[in-house]
Amino acid sequence: MPPNPHSFAILEAHFLLPNVIVYLWLILGVIKLMKKHRNSKYILLLFFFILVGYNFSKNIKVLNKRKNFYAYDYTINILRTVPKNSIVVLKEDVQIFSMWYRKFVDKVRPDIYVIAAGLSGSEWYKKMCYNYFSYNNLPQIFITSVQQLETLKDFIEENFSLGYKTFFTPDVEVPKLQGFKLSSFGLLIGYFTQSVPENIMFLINNIYVFRDKYVYDLSWEFFSSDIIEDYCKAFGRIAYELMKENKNFDICTNLYKFAISMVPFYPFNYFELGYLYFTKSDFHNAYLYYKTGCEKFEEYLLLAKKYKTFSDVVENIKKQTANCFLHLGVVYEKLGKINQAIECYNKALNYNPYLAEAYYNLGVVYWYLKDWQKVIYYFKETLRINPNHKEAKYYLEKILSQ
Repeated sequence: MPPNPHSFAILEAHFLLPNVIVYLWLILGVIKLMKKHRNSKYILLLFFFILVGYNFSKNIKVLNKRKNFYAYDYTINILRTVPKNSIVVLKEDVQIFSMWYRKFVDKVRPDIYVIAAGLSGSEWYKKMCYNYFSYNNLPQIFITSVQQLETLKDFIEENFSLGYKTFFTPDVEVPKLQGFKLSSFGLLIGYFTQSVPENIMFLINNIYVFRDKYVYDLSWEFFSSDIIEDYCKAFGRIAYELMKENKNFDICTNLYKFAISMVPFYPFNYFELGYLYFTKSDFHNAYLYYKTGCEKFEEYLLLAKKYKTFSDVVENIKKQTANCFLHLGVVYEKLGKINQAIECYNKALNYNPYLAEAYYNLGVVYWYLKDWQKVIYYFKETLRINPNHKEAKYYLEKILSQ
């Protein structure tokens, strides 16, 4: 399996011991040379200090973490804003250990519970949590696996009956549940039974702490960039929800652009921002973001294959890529660029041969070009994949009746 940034980050700490051994051998070598060539000992000693000084000055800015507040501020932003009597579920190591530190070492917010998603189904973990609650005289909550739909529903409902709302950080994939509305709450996403709080933007603009530049590629090590990626996903999700509710257009676009500036390679925000511009008939900007989204999706797909990602994940990325090319093709049609539209629809089918809308759109394009054989072929293909496609059925019957 090829290396990836996460693997390097995990292994990086283990490079310390061999580096120490190398430096020890280097020092021993210098000492031996100094004994053997007494006249050159001062030159060797000077050279050694210059080497160490150069290495220190070159790397201190990168290696110095005294001003790295990404993880700390991440926990501040969650703990400041999560409602009283809440459960926060996290998945990835950086997020979990950062929150555990604040909870168990700094003793912050005793009214909330921090649960590790990957451990939630383990009996030893549940026993440990219950023992901790009892020892510290904390109310017991219900713990079960949050990684399966049925048990997740039990987790949400049981704890809701105990008076606890459940929130998830962006690194956790959460499905919709009947009887609950899944909605963003700043960095978190939660299940609500009533109206969702309207103060999300107030949290971001007035309560959240942002120190340093939140740009994925500027972070030398993996752990800071992991936190930055969470912000990117959270802000993109907030923008998406506001877009669905036809809320302020400028707020949506600014959130998407902020998310893109944090993680420029993440393709989903380009796609959704392209769609947002498309709904406003701003086809120029829709084209720019859809086109970039297609490029980023293809890069995303190459990375997934390079790192030997699970096949179902790769297939899902292919479908997303196809969908982006489909939308780009529609924009090309709106701009009167028919050949480019045809190319995009064909690319969409290369990534997802079962995308009925791509076949249908090709049929429509060739209708305008009066290439009736291709029209019939593509409408038939549309109906082969989706027999209930009303438009394809209607126009196919119309052309065959002539």
